[in-house]
Amino acid sequence: MARMSAAFWKRIPPPDAAVSPDVDRTPSATPAPGHRRSSLWCGLLVVTSGLLAFIALDNTVFWDDEAHTAFIARNWVQSGRPIGWDERNLYAYRNGTCLDEQLRSRNPPLDIAVCAASFALLGESTWTARFPFVVAGVLALVVCVLLLREEFPEHPAVWHYSLAAFGLSPVFLLNVRQCRYNALAILFSLLAYYGYRRFLRQHRWRDVLLFSFSSIALFYANFLIAAGFLLALAVLQSIRFVRNRSRNELAMLIAAAAIFLLATVPYAVSFEIWTRPDMPTSANGWPWQRLILLWWNFRDVNVITSLPWTICCVLLYFLLRRPERLPCRARVWELLLFAVTQIAFIALLSPQPTDGSYPADVRYLVATAPFLAMLVGIVLASVHRVRPVMAAAFFLVLVSCNLLTLHPGHRQFRLLLPGYLYEVSHDYPTAYGSAVEFIHQHVPQDSEVLAVPEHTNYPLMYYCGDPVRFCCLLDKKTPLPREFLETLEPTLFREQHFPEWIIAFGWRSNTEQTLRYFSRRHRFGGVARQYAYRLVDKLDCFCIDTSRPELMWHTFGPHENFNRETERIFVFRRSRNIGRPVGL
Repeated sequence: MARMSAAFWKRIPPPDAAVSPDVDRTPSATPAPGHRRSSLWCGLLVVTSGLLAFIALDNTVFWDDEAHTAFIARNWVQSGRPIGWDERNLYAYRNGTCLDEQLRSRNPPLDIAVCAASFALLGESTWTARFPFVVAGVLALVVCVLLLREEFPEHPAVWHYSLAAFGLSPVFLLNVRQCRYNALAILFSLLAYYGYRRFLRQHRWRDVLLFSFSSIALFYANFLIAAGFLLALAVLQSIRFVRNRSRNELAMLIAAAAIFLLATVPYAVSFEIWTRPDMPTSANGWPWQRLILLWWNFRDVNVITSLPWTICCVLLYFLLRRPERLPCRARVWELLLFAVTQIAFIALLSPQPTDGSYPADVRYLVATAPFLAMLVGIVLASVHRVRPVMAAAFFLVLVSCNLLTLHPGHRQFRLLLPGYLYEVSHDYPTAYGSAVEFIHQHVPQDSEVLAVPEHTNYPLMYYCGDPVRFCCLLDKKTPLPREFLETLEPTLFREQHFPEWIIAFGWRSNTEQTLRYFSRRHRFGGVARQYAYRLVDKLDCFCIDTSRPELMWHTFGPHENFNRETERIFVFRRSRNIGRPVGL
């Protein structure tokens, strides 16, 4: 085993080999015509991808995570604080555990701050909430171009294939359209890596500062993604230090780490960011839970098309059997190691439960996607050297469908870029949009509403918080100060109140439990009462929102093939007739 390990590591050139001695890395004052054309092609790709991301930006209402960002941002603009109370309704997800005792959001604040700034400058709407994140996505593509020019100066084909594989992918187009941290994580991870790589070549303090401040922004965008990114970078730098022993380089990076820690540790300690009671973890312990999450994350990198298994196999073949075909082989090894360790650290730190069979929380892998796209671009550029038509065909298949990702355990064929184009050019109903429309048309002003499952309340709360109130969101076990909340809104507690309307997204066990609970006998004013909930409407729309960006849940348009007996939206209204809740 030791001999095999040594043989493997000998295949990997040292990081310094990334700068081959026969390549002049000093920028030329007059770039070659071929480089100018390549830059124009990259610019065209950035513009095309940006336009695709901006099309019909508000064609769907927010899903639950987006609603959290926009709801807290709106409160920040109105009250001056990022809190979950808007003077009518409380964002009380998971029994209020997503808020601290001052009702501030426990989530990283950067996406909320960006959304609040957009609301303050451009007005409040679905479009203005998503707009700055698409801008961040376009800027990320620009940084990606700069990084590719730095890393592969003599290989424009790598620029084209990498940028197109990322900018035209569903990972990019769907994630940057979210009113969420996704685009910010992509942008600041690329900026941090760009600053780090420039520092390694030139050892300038301005690159150290770029790396430090981008890492700080990444931390405030998402704690877990920042941890995975920086730990993976630490692994690369440790290998580099063992090989070249540059004390000056190490000292400057320690200074960068000090800047990062000074800007983040006080916040982390003050908000106790490691305490997330709203994120239940698996009952399985170490090591099995972590091993399961490792498998899920590496498996689903293929499912979301970031690195199809077919292209990964070709890459490994080139690395191990035909390394001379790869441009800048040392950089390929380094990118692969960086991507693998980043995914591994995110899996090891992820709070995702493993009690059941789920897809991985691929939203935490968005910062890895551009680096995986670079590996895809390297493979296609290597094929392009000898078979340009074959490389172009592989690329068209990659962006147009998921054929390269299929295997016996993953057999569902899907269109990708054509499906995206169809979706943004056709308005279609979503579960939350249909429920919002029903509330505006049929529910009287100031009615008390509850939606089930619990997370479905918050998109409705964002769009319908003025006409109606959302009640019964907390129980007596909430960690929030109960006496204080009762002074704000006494209908928040389910033990002492009964909603007038119940909107059930699907007929499930929790739907029956909720109806049974609120139909219980109780005493009010010394009089025994019992409410019944009468089914008043069935909205002909699939009960699960399919507009969220994870490809395994996204449908590129309406999902129409569903069980209309159990997978619709059911609307119940309270009556004073004694009896049981009306079933289907």
